This record gives sequence, C-alpha cells and structure tokens, in this order.
Amino acid sequence: MSQHTSPPKSLYKYLSPKRAAKFFERPALRFTPAAELNDIFELNPHIEEFFLIKKFLQEFGEYYDASLLNRANNLGKFLQTETGVLSLSSIPDSLLMWAHYCEKHEGFVVELDTESQFFKPEPDMQHLFWDLEKTTYSKDRPSISILKTVESKPKEMWSLFFLPVFFAKSEDWSYEEEWRFIAPHISKLDPTTGDDGCALSGLILLPVSAIKSVILGARTNQSHFKQALAFSRKHKIPTRRAVPDAHRFALNIIDINDSFQDCVGPDGLP
Repeated sequence: MSQHTSPPKSLYKYLSPKRAAKFFERPALRFTPAAELNDIFELNPHIEEFFLIKKFLQEFGEYYDASLLNRANNLGKFLQTETGVLSLSSIPDSLLMWAHYCEKHEGFVVELDTESQFFKPEPDMQHLFWDLEKTTYSKDRPSISILKTVESKPKEMWSLFFLPVFFAKSEDWSYEEEWRFIAPHISKLDPTTGDDGCALSGLILLPVSAIKSVILGARTNQSHFKQALAFSRKHKIPTRRAVPDAHRFALNIIDINDSFQDCVGPDGLP
C-alpha cells in the first residue's frame, strides 16, 4: 500500500500499566482488531449499495436470493475482525490520552522511530502491512460506493475506498493526532503470547531498535519505574517522565536519573 504523507520522525504509543511487566521483559505491540476498538464507527462506513440492496430486498425479497444482503453484512464483519490497527500519536503529552490509555498517568508511552525496519517490512512481508498513514477527522461519516471503487483506476482507489474506510474518524477524536499502521490480515501474522500466557491475535514483537525512548507517567509506581530503568540501561534507551507543569494544565517531558523520588512532579505526584 503506497504512502501519501510522510510520517514524523517519532510516533508515540500510549500503554496501560498492565502492559509494563510484559513489555519491559519482551517488547510487543498489538494490531488490535477493529471490532475491539472503542469507536463504534471503526471500519464501518456508510456503503451506498448496502442500503440500496436492503431497500430492494425489503420490497422484492420474496422473488430474489436474500444471500446478497448477507454478503454485504459479511464484508463489514470481515473488515472489523480481520483488520488489525496499531494506533499511534504524533504527540507524547496529551492529558486526555495519559488519563485514558495510560490509566490516570500510571502507564507509560513508548517513543518509536518511524524510520526503523519495524515500519518497513521485508519484501516477503509487505503484503501483511500497509505504510504509516495519518488519520483524517470529519463531522461526516464516510460514504463509499463499491461500484465506483471497482470501476476506478488503481490510483483512485486510495481516495475512494482506503482512506475513508481505514483512516477516517469523527473530529471528536482529533485530539489524538493519530497515525495508523495497518495489518489487513491479522490471521496471517504469527501470534505472540499475551499477558495471560496465551497466544494473542495481532500481537507482534517489537524490535528494541525501533524504540527511541520510554516515557513514564507521573503516577508510575516504583516497581514499573525499576523495570523501565533496567530495560533502558540494558538497551541504552533514554528514560523520561511526563510530569505536571507548575503553572499550566500541561505535562513536561523531562529526563530522569536513577532515583524514583527525584522524579516526583512539582505537585508531589506520585
């Protein structure tokens, strides 16, 4: 899948504190099936032909095979269960994302190098991953035409189908400044063991060479602090912390040393 917008040098993954122990032992990130994401509109555009088919079958269904409608339904289910989405952000200091995805600032953020091989798969693996692409935001739900897409030229398919289906969200999500790394067939990826010891679909190992830094939350506990520091020392990766600003509703990303207490923010956190 060809790329249309060059990504920034760094992108950031916000992670829950529940991921800390496993991540610092064996780094991995998940291409989450769209059906498991928290936006009900994920990979769920308005399909013009679907509603035409549905209306047609409601009026003349007794004379035609209703399996046509089932096929249209199955397309949506296939997209939502088979497509894996790795959601990243261009910013490391979003108050909302630290509160939500990092669970009240107890989690951590991984800074990723977009020029690493992780984002540039080998030729025999390129069919399993698309290039990084920036998410677009709008008030209106995307509407696509399967017929127009099928009849279009290859270059037109990107704007007619792929952008509105895979990279469009409501403007309510614009604060995330999201970039997406898509795996269109997660069932073809080799599953990696999850936190519960079982194979988890879409979870793949992250090479340490792709990690530029680890940013701990203002409320990261001492155990996770030590795990992160040990990981960073071993692989010579900078460790930072997102601490509350003394005068603004903002976070400052600061370098930290070996002392847990020295990393406490100006308001006494954690």
